[in-house]
Amino acid sequence: MPPIAEGACHLTNSQMQKPSEKADWLSFFLHFAFGAIVGCAFGFYTIYSRRHGIWLQKELILPYLSGTSFIVAGIGALMGDRLWMGDNYRVIPPDGIKHNKSSSLVAKISVGVGICFVSFCLFRHFA
Repeated sequence: MPPIAEGACHLTNSQMQKPSEKADWLSFFLHFAFGAIVGCAFGFYTIYSRRHGIWLQKELILPYLSGTSFIVAGIGALMGDRLWMGDNYRVIPPDGIKHNKSSSLVAKISVGVGICFVSFCLFRHFA
């Protein structure tokens, strides 16, 4: 084995490990914001879809809309383009959002909070 020249870089196996995965926060927040808008529209549609107008009590409308927004925003942030465009790609499938533990946790917490809001509103309305 030839001698190593002076000033050459010596890397051990632990230093050559794969760099930690980084989340794509810009894409995460854009999908989260779009999901919040779509979720609010979906929530309003589910409230106002009856003939006789709004079926939910007035004090529960805002928490219900917030819950549906959190649910769709979290799912949108987790799935990215795959949620909005589906399987429209014939040749090249869409890339998912790069997640790390914290971005995935934020999206899952958002879905959980949304489920709590919606279930609270439905429980208060029907109980």
